[in-house]
Amino acid sequence: MIWALRRLAARGGPPLAHDFAAVAADLARRHRDDHARHAEVGVYMAGSENAFLIGELGLDLLAWTIAPSHALEARLAVRIAATVGDVRGLVWGGPGVMLAAAVLHEASGEARWAGLVRDHAEALWAAWGEVPGARCHLWNQALYGQSGALLGCLHGFAANVVALLRCRAVLDSDRVAAIEARALRALTATAVRADGLANWPMCAGPTDRPNPGRLMVQHCMGAPGMIHAVAALPASGDADALLVAAGALVWQAGPVAKLPGLCHGAPGNGYALLKLYRRTGDAAWLERARAFAMHAAAQAERALAVHGQRKWSLWTGDLGLALFLQDCIDGGLGFPTLDYF
Repeated sequence: MIWALRRLAARGGPPLAHDFAAVAADLARRHRDDHARHAEVGVYMAGSENAFLIGELGLDLLAWTIAPSHALEARLAVRIAATVGDVRGLVWGGPGVMLAAAVLHEASGEARWAGLVRDHAEALWAAWGEVPGARCHLWNQALYGQSGALLGCLHGFAANVVALLRCRAVLDSDRVAAIEARALRALTATAVRADGLANWPMCAGPTDRPNPGRLMVQHCMGAPGMIHAVAALPASGDADALLVAAGALVWQAGPVAKLPGLCHGAPGNGYALLKLYRRTGDAAWLERARAFAMHAAAQAERALAVHGQRKWSLWTGDLGLALFLQDCIDGGLGFPTLDYF
């Protein structure tokens, strides 16, 4: 929430009414104390201390962006190094932490952060193996007591590729070319196509997850998140045709009926349409994204009337919607917290 308010203020939105530096500096401790007080949450969240979106690393990175210090940098470096080899996507695993290292490198230019990015990239590459029956390379993720080669943009193939493509600038050119080729192969091999449309199931290959072939149309699972993940791939006939087919599915399916948020709502899906606008230059995708934006704004107002308050969070609430509305006005900076921080 603090991150989103600061971003909106920097882009011409309402000025901040509070100085959040002291609050941000104490968030990691408060997060830890909450887990200690609520044992059931602590068990569920075990091993997430260094996670980007769900743990303390993201909180430390926020504090560093407001008030940089050597102490915070030392703590961030330890957290980033501790998760090398964790393939569990953006929420829990190393790929999300890799994004934090990229943010630190882009802001400071220091070689140590680039080195940590490369450490994560090489570990991801080493774990990126062929999956029986999938005809491509994927990662096996163990989450919530189940395992399988997930494909989604928070925990699966798409999530890991987001980080690898985002960090290309500090990787060896041969490694980048190999990553792009392997990602394109997995993208095409796992797609489900019909009637000029394309989508991706929850999993590919052997898994103990229930309903692994279930098709959803959300950022967290399905075509919208896949578009976001691979929109940075080099232009090619296969990739371009598949992404346009995925975008056609997002548009034809219409906005998600759930409350408007980034993870599983109209704004998250709308960002896929913005990505296609930026990739193709076709203004029709921008107009479609704006149509999703107006629908999402109306959803939020209806929810306010029913519940008497807004839903405040970035990923599942109205702050994510506010950033999406701003991006539909000015063409966008990319997906919040993933493309920029």
